[in-house]
Amino acid sequence: MWKSEGAVEPPAEFFAVAKRVYAKDPLWPMEDPQAIRWEFSKNNPYAEKIAIATWGESDAARMAGFYNPHLTIDGMRIAFFGFFESMNQPKVCQRLFAEFERWAKSHGAQMVYGPVNFTTYGMNRIRIGAASHLSPFPGEPYNPDYYATLFESCGYTVCQEYVSQFGNQYNFPAFGSMYEKVQRKLADANLRSVPFNSDFWMTRREQIYPVFQAIWKDNFGYIPIDFATFCAFFGAEATKRIDPHASNAILDTSDNVLGYFAMYPDYGPLLSQGSAYRVRANELSYQEHFPMLSNPRLLLKTGCVHPDYRQAGLFTAMSIIGHKHAEGFGYSSSVACMIRSDNPSRKMGYMCKRLHPKVVVTEQVYALYAKHL
Repeated sequence: MWKSEGAVEPPAEFFAVAKRVYAKDPLWPMEDPQAIRWEFSKNNPYAEKIAIATWGESDAARMAGFYNPHLTIDGMRIAFFGFFESMNQPKVCQRLFAEFERWAKSHGAQMVYGPVNFTTYGMNRIRIGAASHLSPFPGEPYNPDYYATLFESCGYTVCQEYVSQFGNQYNFPAFGSMYEKVQRKLADANLRSVPFNSDFWMTRREQIYPVFQAIWKDNFGYIPIDFATFCAFFGAEATKRIDPHASNAILDTSDNVLGYFAMYPDYGPLLSQGSAYRVRANELSYQEHFPMLSNPRLLLKTGCVHPDYRQAGLFTAMSIIGHKHAEGFGYSSSVACMIRSDNPSRKMGYMCKRLHPKVVVTEQVYALYAKHL
């Protein structure tokens, strides 16, 4: 068994595990070792503030542990496990989890959750149930089907479920049928819709930041970030992937940002191991790479509405506007991404089915696991 501790780059064996697990899988969105090494290094300001460790057995299994002394959930001190990859070897995994749990307890953790890579701002959860035979979209968990069984063999149970709703080509005329009505309602309320693109983001980050914080503070495992960190992680590089036509924001008469919805093309086929034109995730841009996609899916990923306007129908309005503005750009379908199973926005898919008889919505389920120490 190998182990590293602290804000240090993972050993070579760390990356060898994932390569072995997905060696024959053309859909795997390959890891970016350079980005991962940065996350674990002292160059990452968050890594310097928490306890970190990694464990593994040769190239058969690996995991990392994260303990933030300032993070509690339901009044309990917690630790996350993340970056989990493994061959289907339960006994190996049981040894790794035993090491992680001893480490977590030594830091005072009472509960452990995962998979979570550092924080819930990053990659977390695993995919469970029936899986699509398409490349995963960016940010979608992707893993072998046996991971759920491995977690259960180590004493972990599902604590939260999430879903993505996959529509078809009829989502666009379904939502489009409501477009004029939505625009009238916004006008009656003295509100207006504007394009949400990289320029909008960069010039209005001071307005967007409090909306972002107000929404995320209700999310599981929320960790507050200051404005400087927000700008560092959500700068121009992050926004250049946005679809500038579909993404939109709602402003009031004083030009305050009341909500925004960032929508993206599904760049997944360009990230997969089997792609003939593979691109690194941090190099993606709408201008350069959207033309390389064939009949892509439109991803409805980050929708935020100021808490004071949650009952005003703005989330629905921005969804309808985004679909209408995306028409004519070659999208084959749309996906409502990573919705918590009890989130009211899950009803959007069913509303779409009521609007058009040919709409078909299928759901992919993801899970977060937990164990009491």
